[in-house]
Amino acid sequence: MEEWISKVESDLQNIMKEKDTLYILCPYHIGDLIVNGCLAHATAIRKGKSRVQIIALERLNSLGLVFRDVERILYTTQESMNTLIYYTYATKRYEADNFIYGHFKMSEDHHFIMDKDLNFIENYKRHVFSLPLDAPFVSPAIIKPSEEEIAKLSTDFIIDKDRTILLSPYNNSNPNLKDELWEEIAKRLTEKGFIVYTNVAPKGEEPIAGTRPFQASFTALFFLAEKMRAVVGYRSGLFDYLAFTKANLLCIGKFPSWSYNLKLLFPNSNSQMFYYASDFIAPVYEYLAQNETQAQIKLHHPKISEPIYLSQEEIVRAIISAIIYNSRDC
Repeated sequence: MEEWISKVESDLQNIMKEKDTLYILCPYHIGDLIVNGCLAHATAIRKGKSRVQIIALERLNSLGLVFRDVERILYTTQESMNTLIYYTYATKRYEADNFIYGHFKMSEDHHFIMDKDLNFIENYKRHVFSLPLDAPFVSPAIIKPSEEEIAKLSTDFIIDKDRTILLSPYNNSNPNLKDELWEEIAKRLTEKGFIVYTNVAPKGEEPIAGTRPFQASFTALFFLAEKMRAVVGYRSGLFDYLAFTKANLLCIGKFPSWSYNLKLLFPNSNSQMFYYASDFIAPVYEYLAQNETQAQIKLHHPKISEPIYLSQEEIVRAIISAIIYNSRDC
């Protein structure tokens, strides 16, 4: 056995000392941690453990998540997590008596093992935690932010149920959509009298042109989002987090990624999905048009009923319409 593997196993044994505790290693982002935590109760029952500890990335510490049966979340650095990920895939040790790797197994051709007919949470239940599809998905509690932070944000920003729009264009898991799309949404909303902010991280993210930067802790955003007219964004783990609020969520997803449909995963969320197929379909459509070939493209997916937009203009108009006409009573 390689020396580095022995060291990782020794480190894990020092962490996982309590045999009656299930340790779940959650290696990635917000959405993955939420699913890990919401399925911890059912997984602990299956494994015959009385409590759970989750190992997650330290940058997720500010989410303020509290899950049933999870006595604590152990936060670690990205460097340490990368080592644990590499160890898991190198040894294929995805599960032991009191340990589960809280993400998907890797196939021989280096693809995650998932069922294309199941949604994201269903895939987690079957392929990660070996649970039945009807296993309970227990919503988390969120620690409230300080009154001081909320007061400061209410002073620094205009948080208005009728006028405030928060754009969330950034995604850690997939390439981001083009700035031109967000700039056009911001421009049209501003022209109609809305106040538009861009949710940005402290480092590395810039506000969309024509908007002001909005920075807040995750917990503050959780409690402020439903006080805004809408949160409009590219499908990311942030929307899994905000799905537990009453906020009006308008979420753009790239077709055909139906597996991450927010309303399908979180039926109680006040959310709408907008599928954007420009990168997927439009090049074919443009090629046919340039060659003077008439073609009618019809897209259908058995798991989704939302419209699928082929152009930037179509999806911008749809989002603006949803904000103006469908959000009055949110």
